[in-house]
Amino acid sequence: YDKRKRRLELEEEHTEIKATITKIKQVISAWQHVDNVILLEISFSTEDSGGQMMESSLQRELAYCLEHMIHHLIIIKMALASELPELVLPEDFGVAYSTIRHQLKCAQ
Repeated sequence: YDKRKRRLELEEEHTEIKATITKIKQVISAWQHVDNVILLEISFSTEDSGGQMMESSLQRELAYCLEHMIHHLIIIKMALASELPELVLPEDFGVAYSTIRHQLKCAQ
């Protein structure tokens, strides 16, 4: 992630975003072994001194992306509630699945 090439068109152009998402979906659909070990280079330093290698799997990284997306959805929900209070989103928009399961257990 730290070494990715920034592409401003992905931040600004809807057609480019949609085309890139379509490509990503095609690539992911073609992968056969999502539990294979992959190596990530990570850095938790402000220094540009390189990083360290960490084992993970595609499945684990996709799970992280899903959880991180939920985090962003709640931020979007809060912004929309502030700026467009008339817009009604589903109650569980931006809520983690584990939280929803816990709430359902408490309601029973």
